[in-house]
Amino acid sequence: MGRAAASRLPARAREDRMIRLRFRLWLAGVTAALATGCGGNGCNCVEPIPGGFPPEARIGNAVQVRVTPTGLDAIAADPAGLVAALVGSDSLTFDVPPACGEGDNPAICCEPIDGPVVDPCGPVAIDLDRRPGDAPRLELHPVDGGSRIDVVVRARVHTVTDLAIWYESGFISANCDVELNTEKSGAPDLLVTTSIDLAEHPTAGTTEIRVADVQIDQLDNGDIDLKGGFSCTLADLLIGFFKDTLTSGIADVLRKQIEGALCKACPGGTVDECGPFADACEDQVCMSGGECLQELGVSGRLLASALGLAGSGALDIYAVGGGYSDTDGGGLSLGVLGGARGGAAAARCGPPADPPAQPAIARSAFFSGNQRPDTGGAFDVAVGVHRQELDALAWGAYDGGLLCLSMGTPTISLLTSDTLGVLMPSLVDLLHGEPGQIYLGLRPQQPPAIALGAGTFTPDGEVDEPLLDVTFSNLDIDFFAMVDDQFIRVMTVTADVHLPLGVEVTADGQLQPVLGDVEDAFSNITVSNSRALLETPQELADRLPAVLSIALPFLGDALGAFALPEIGNLRLAIQPDGVTSVDSGQFLAIFADLEPASAPAPAPVDTSAEIVAVHVPPRAVYYAPRLARADRPAVELSLGGGRPDGTRADLEWQFRVDGGLWSPYTRSPRIALRRDVFWLPGTHRIEVRAREVGKPRTADPTPVVLAATIDTVPSLRAELVSQPNPRAVIGFHGRAGSSGCNCRVGRTSDPRSSAAVAALFAAAVLVLRRRRRRGRPPIAAIAALLALSGPPGCSCNGNDTPSCGDDECADGQVEPGPIGRWSDLATDGSRTVLSAYEETLGDLVVVDVDGDELVPTVVDGVPADAAPTYAPNTYRGGVVEPGDDVGAWTSIALRDGLAHVAYQDRTHGALKYARELGDGDWSIHTVDADGGQVGLYASLALQPSGAPAIAYLAIGIDDGAGGRRAQLRLARASSADPSGPGDWTIDTVEDVPVPCTGLCGTGEVCVTASMTCAPVDASCTEDCGSGSECVAGACTAISTFPAHDLPEGSGLFANLVVAGGDLAIVFYDRTAGDLVVARATGSGFERAVIDGDGGDRGMWASAVADGDTIHVAYQDALADRLLYTTWSAAGGAGAIEVVDDGTREGDRPHAVGAGAALALDGAGRPAVVYQDGTDIALRFARRDAGGAWQHAVLLDGAELFGFYNRAVREGDAIRVSTYAYDRAVYPPGELRLTRLP
Repeated sequence: MGRAAASRLPARAREDRMIRLRFRLWLAGVTAALATGCGGNGCNCVEPIPGGFPPEARIGNAVQVRVTPTGLDAIAADPAGLVAALVGSDSLTFDVPPACGEGDNPAICCEPIDGPVVDPCGPVAIDLDRRPGDAPRLELHPVDGGSRIDVVVRARVHTVTDLAIWYESGFISANCDVELNTEKSGAPDLLVTTSIDLAEHPTAGTTEIRVADVQIDQLDNGDIDLKGGFSCTLADLLIGFFKDTLTSGIADVLRKQIEGALCKACPGGTVDECGPFADACEDQVCMSGGECLQELGVSGRLLASALGLAGSGALDIYAVGGGYSDTDGGGLSLGVLGGARGGAAAARCGPPADPPAQPAIARSAFFSGNQRPDTGGAFDVAVGVHRQELDALAWGAYDGGLLCLSMGTPTISLLTSDTLGVLMPSLVDLLHGEPGQIYLGLRPQQPPAIALGAGTFTPDGEVDEPLLDVTFSNLDIDFFAMVDDQFIRVMTVTADVHLPLGVEVTADGQLQPVLGDVEDAFSNITVSNSRALLETPQELADRLPAVLSIALPFLGDALGAFALPEIGNLRLAIQPDGVTSVDSGQFLAIFADLEPASAPAPAPVDTSAEIVAVHVPPRAVYYAPRLARADRPAVELSLGGGRPDGTRADLEWQFRVDGGLWSPYTRSPRIALRRDVFWLPGTHRIEVRAREVGKPRTADPTPVVLAATIDTVPSLRAELVSQPNPRAVIGFHGRAGSSGCNCRVGRTSDPRSSAAVAALFAAAVLVLRRRRRRGRPPIAAIAALLALSGPPGCSCNGNDTPSCGDDECADGQVEPGPIGRWSDLATDGSRTVLSAYEETLGDLVVVDVDGDELVPTVVDGVPADAAPTYAPNTYRGGVVEPGDDVGAWTSIALRDGLAHVAYQDRTHGALKYARELGDGDWSIHTVDADGGQVGLYASLALQPSGAPAIAYLAIGIDDGAGGRRAQLRLARASSADPSGPGDWTIDTVEDVPVPCTGLCGTGEVCVTASMTCAPVDASCTEDCGSGSECVAGACTAISTFPAHDLPEGSGLFANLVVAGGDLAIVFYDRTAGDLVVARATGSGFERAVIDGDGGDRGMWASAVADGDTIHVAYQDALADRLLYTTWSAAGGAGAIEVVDDGTREGDRPHAVGAGAALALDGAGRPAVVYQDGTDIALRFARRDAGGAWQHAVLLDGAELFGFYNRAVREGDAIRVSTYAYDRAVYPPGELRLTRLP
């Protein structure tokens, strides 16, 4: 049955399905939680495995369960509460099965006999509440020496709605309504007795429940009342016939409810979901031989998303009763077939690994009796997981990519280029004065090895013997940094990682992993793939433990924090020392008692904690080649607390740093925390919570949060990044060794040595870059830089007495800094030009391509009233002084051989337009300066009339109530030669609210609760601390982000094209994660989603039009792959094609697709250039005549390629421009041009 058919199921049938699901969770909750790590969600967190779990991969006796007599008594003690928890209601109701067959007389719920069925039939309610004087409501009697539990149920039963019956005899025909109430006559209870047999399925080998005959007694004639007139009064004399029919129906319902609770579901309606032992899927139930296929436990595919992890990893798990079952000793013992396999091999980030061996596992005495063999202690429930099952889970998680974890700045605020300056100071050279985001990608190269231990702790808060001793051999950790909005791998660290883990029980009964001593967590550290950095691999390896310590808690989390499920209305209360290993380390064991989930918890304690001191080592420690562990910064804490009523209690405390794993509990009220992560400067978050010694349920639910600032004065980071690096060569013309001299007149000598010039040049640039975060760079620093940059002996263009105001012109010329960020490329067949940003002085530059030579001209950014330092006919007119910071987000087009450029004025947050007039003259004006930051992602196109149009993004727009908005705008000129703002019409295409983080004005902060900007005041009487500011007289949580990020909103990566004579904008809606097109019409804009699969599609969109068709290349950001599609107004979106999925032979998947640039070749076939962020290479892909995509490397090597890529058709060829970073030159960064082969 398909989904459509399933939706037509009667409401009662759908409710019964839910009851069966809850009942399965009750029976298999402990096993499922241990086997899957679903945090107590059981079946809700898995989906069917196509084809089912392979039978040969199952592990017999992998999990073993024992419920003792006291555990069964606890289950039987409150059946009403048990039912309420299972069915989600205070009472159990069910419909009576209609009896409408030819031989059914009286007939139930049909009129007349053989007539239509009345649905619903009833329902009938069962009341299991125990009242004073009542006998036990539920009795469970395990049969010694067998696999059977005899069951006795006593319940008050009544009809909620009268039942319709039809009775015929030779002298009477009665159509009556029946009321049933067992409290009317005789005993108030219905007595139900039956037996539950645990049997083995003949082919699957799994444990099934078979219910023997159900006997119903104590239903008196007086409990049944027939209504409906004289004929029903006569029929009342024959009520015994009806009573037998009714009791038979009730017995059948109870038997089906119990057995049906374990029926395996096939929600998609296909037998493929059921696995190899089913032969049909009927009414969304798996069938085998005409009966439902039972599954006592859980099997399915666990997706990474179900565990709160990113990525496409998946784990196929199997934890189903089977192998053995017995009811000896008054309890219940159950074997569980285990197993695990990778569910998404394509997501694996290491080489294939062989599955672990599967030797036979014997039954353990620890899970067969009613006392622990090691301590003699009693328990209600015991669960053991064999180490072979743990090995299978570890291998399956590895093979399915679940251990391929990523963590970055959004979740760990300390992961920024600023804080990692201790480790890799040269990274700052690539970040243009802004703190950059950092991501760590954990890439295991083989499954982790797990050894079991006692799981004991010392009183001073250390793991004495780990419960889980986990080792990752050859673990790769990729470091990615955001450079020019693209994530590139800056190095790979390979290490052996050792994680000693214990388990503590939290106040709400969860099993929480805690991290033991990690002094030697990392060993055999090597560094590779680090060409983006200037530090040597050994220098990096010597400092790495400080950073790698951040990853440890997340590795621990990935190995399985979970909450134990409630069993109906009962909670598993873990015993002291109840989580350990037994049988010589063969089993991970949990021993627990059952207690009512509603039982009142003891009052939690109140925690007090304060920072007594922060100890930072001398600055010289940071300059040492290796960071000595003994010199780590330390935070000294004073701990306290007590019961809410003020009475004294013996307390113990645990803590965690920066959101990582909690520590074991310590009983010391004063501790000095020394952590490797404290090497990273910044504000560290320390959480502390207390509990009464050995009493988990008294733990403080609201930990004390402390902020510890680790830093040196004035700024260690600034000093580290300014240390001279002998491996960087200063190149005045963008290449090492260039002198810059073309002629020699005027001065014949210069006292400055080239070494001194280089040192001063580097120092000035570093000052500029550090200061640019806070505003424009100081003019004095730039002037000093440029004055020193003139090569000794250079002339003033052959003129001995040039005019430089009142002074003689200096020799040489202004040396441009790196040119090429925010670049664009255009050609008309006879002229090829680029527009770009000059880094040092913040100019808009247009570069003419003359053969292999690039000839730059400054268009905007030179202050009009500044006197030249060099000859006016040299670069930048000889002016050293900086002007406005302009030239970002450039877009260029050619018409009649002259250039039109759209770009952003960063100083004023405005969109500007420059039109070339010829002979070196330009017409420049502001197009839009209306609110916030305007002009991001500018894209210029010339309309058929020749009039320019510009699509662009405006962010940080005040909505009038303190909120912020982002708008995609379209500016259209009224003529081909606009000369001022009045020549433009501006329309808003998209307008969406965005978080105010980073968008508030001077003196304002972004309030987290309201996401509005508010002014800061000084009226608070207390220090608000980290993460808060004083707003309206109260300390208020504020929203900040520690590094540069893409803007929020809709309109990113805008591409303005002319398709079919109409303007259309292709762009990325970051809010929705969609690739979108908006086509201009006479009345506005028609919006269409090109690709919106619910993921994150549309970053780095690049579009070109060919007639009515728009071709688009873009990135699937979640899968880090490059996609291509088409769109037209008539046909809509075309098929989505995978250009490059990042798969590389012999390597992990690469992150590809950033910086995509699309062009059509002479045959109209699409070609794309883009960055491989893992290799930092420029790649290209072409679609061949057969429609297949072929991709290869275009540029790679020692330099870092693939930034600000552009591609245009040049005749039959495709010309490509890109921006590359050469780490042998300082400052790095230069334009490169090439053609596709």
